[in-house]
Amino acid sequence: MSIPSAQEKVCLITGASGTIGYAIAQALKSSASPWHVILIGRRAPPPSITNMNGEPPETLPYDTFLQADITDESSVKTALDSHFESLQNHKDFEKQALNRLDLLVNCAGCSL
Repeated sequence: MSIPSAQEKVCLITGASGTIGYAIAQALKSSASPWHVILIGRRAPPPSITNMNGEPPETLPYDTFLQADITDESSVKTALDSHFESLQNHKDFEKQALNRLDLLVNCAGCSL
């Protein structure tokens, strides 16, 4: 059994199907520090999102996508509870170590 790096951080990003949230996810995943990135939103980022140079990304800049309507508190609570409970009860010690949140980035917007 390997012990995960104490430096690995967990980040939850709302609104990452848009360009700003997606760019933040890319920046975290390409940083020198290891990040486990969780996206939450109504839909996953579209495959048409590209890097700054216009090329499609080689890998997705996130580890987990949770589908939930950010404007519906019960939808968000259900998605997060399910995700973190699955990590808490996971057989893999490395997965259990991700059962926390170090950073929240709220990029979800809403129209009136």
